[in-house]
Amino acid sequence: MFALHKQELSTADMMKIYDMAIIDEVGQLPTWIFDRLLRLWDAADRRPALVFVGDFCQLTGADGTTARESRRWSEMHIMNLHEMRRCKCDRLKWKLQLLRSATPSGAQLKQILRGHRANLRGKAGANRLDAEQISAILKETPKTTFVTISRKGSARINQLALRALFRDDSILDWIPCDPQENFNNFWRETQVDAEPFWMPVHQSMRVTITRNADKEHGFVNGMGATVQCMRRSGVQVLTDHGQVLLVHPITHETWMASAEERQPSRCVWGTVPHSTRSKVPLCLT
Repeated sequence: MFALHKQELSTADMMKIYDMAIIDEVGQLPTWIFDRLLRLWDAADRRPALVFVGDFCQLTGADGTTARESRRWSEMHIMNLHEMRRCKCDRLKWKLQLLRSATPSGAQLKQILRGHRANLRGKAGANRLDAEQISAILKETPKTTFVTISRKGSARINQLALRALFRDDSILDWIPCDPQENFNNFWRETQVDAEPFWMPVHQSMRVTITRNADKEHGFVNGMGATVQCMRRSGVQVLTDHGQVLLVHPITHETWMASAEERQPSRCVWGTVPHSTRSKVPLCLT
């Protein structure tokens, strides 16, 4: 949003066009990014309302520093919000409030884990899921959200789920998606290439939009949708809010770790991983 990968002088005017900027997950901002955002705010004559949201009980920034270590943190007007609005489950609310305020004791950890179990089937001691196990889990709890600790794990779960759900269905088409989902583009954690990830499209497949293209009509990051059909210019989907959208190819810049700019060799699509951060899933696996 504020081109942190570019030279700071070339981005000095970027905040001037906004009336308000809301920065989420402030606890994960390293000190240098926090300071740079404040300098952009200074360059905009402090006219926009600048709001940082989040807490410091989660992961720190990539370099281990936080916004609270900045000399300018004392300039912030801090408000503590206590009412949890998004979570409707009292049991989950208790767990979240505990985890955001302290490290659980042994007894509290047992209470958090009570009633949780892994839905593995048929392979005692197995530590790798296969398509049959995924199919059994989805049959028992169709609205399960699988949580992984890595992109690679997420990609594997998605592939197994597609195989389990659409094993006997024909593929409508293959579409090029976000290069960050193509693990051949990475060497360890560093992105070294920008080739798209090719994904099969099936009718009735659940997807999540990952681009803010048309907020008025629901074409926003995080919106769930169901694939209806393939059209010449894109994929037609029905959103969870009942709107029909055409998801079309886009082209965007990709910056390598060496600061080299790459233009994709072809148009790419927004990818479809499901996010659990802004939802309360019915079942987590």
